[in-house]
Amino acid sequence: MATLRSIGPLNVAARYISDRVGRKWIEATFNAVQLGPQQLPQIYQQAVMAARILGMSFMPEVYISGEKMWDAMTYGSDNSAFIVIGTALINNFKDQDLLFLLAREIGHCRAGHGLWKTVLRFLLGESGPRKGLSGGVLSMLSPTHLIGGALEMPLMAWARQSEITADRAGLLAVGDEAVARRVLLSWSLRSANLYRQINPAAWMAQEDDGDTDLTKLSEMISSSTPYVTRRLKTLSQYAHSPELPRYRAIIEPLLSASYWQMNAWPAAPAVPVSPPPPAPSIRVVCPSCKTAMRIPNSVLKGQTTFNVRCPNTRCGKIIVLRQQSTPLAER
Repeated sequence: MATLRSIGPLNVAARYISDRVGRKWIEATFNAVQLGPQQLPQIYQQAVMAARILGMSFMPEVYISGEKMWDAMTYGSDNSAFIVIGTALINNFKDQDLLFLLAREIGHCRAGHGLWKTVLRFLLGESGPRKGLSGGVLSMLSPTHLIGGALEMPLMAWARQSEITADRAGLLAVGDEAVARRVLLSWSLRSANLYRQINPAAWMAQEDDGDTDLTKLSEMISSSTPYVTRRLKTLSQYAHSPELPRYRAIIEPLLSASYWQMNAWPAAPAVPVSPPPPAPSIRVVCPSCKTAMRIPNSVLKGQTTFNVRCPNTRCGKIIVLRQQSTPLAER
């Protein structure tokens, strides 16, 4: 993401698209239902749990849409992001599987991916301009496309890496590599039922054979998402790293607490209210005991003389205030 931010014109375009066009256009594009405590509360509760596990400072808005049934998308800006989940994902994945999917998208929010996800949709379309190996190779040989590639290639490379980051966020939330692998492979097949018929051993062999230089080249020039073979290998590496058990050791003792079961996101802390400014007044010092006092202008207004008693109980002297060049209330 630092590389993208370092490209000045691209960064300016990104913020313009996100702030002026992106969110309004995308929210208008999807016919969606927003989740909440009173709207599909069981799914919303899982989204809340994922947001808490990942340390979100705010609860992203989560929508369910039938427009792109198998897609899960995160859009918005650095300060405000929202999520759109396709109805096929909701229907095919339940419990821990669905928590993994929700945590993936909230992971995008947590990592600040909303801005560039929006830019990808507007500049590159849904999944990049070049579909297929031959189209990608030919485009690289075209001088016109080489210029465009200077913009597109960094965006697509970032998009692939952002998906790996999101996979790790999902794995962090569920703590089970088998769940993450099951969801990602089922998702790539667009069928949770078909996944149950797959021979896992044969798939693992295919996964090993799929990590070739040609596959990497194809992915680099034609896809904004990592191919599932490399994706699952990368996921497995994180699952067996020392980082995951360290973070899970912090999370797991809290999972049974009522804190995670709350439907509503906690309210933002109350903003301290500054006390009102003091009323205009004049300062008077008792000539006998030197006790200072303040006389409000409102009681002096229009007076030429005014008697005030010293507040010091040991003194109690009556002081006579007299108008001089200006009325007492204007001092």
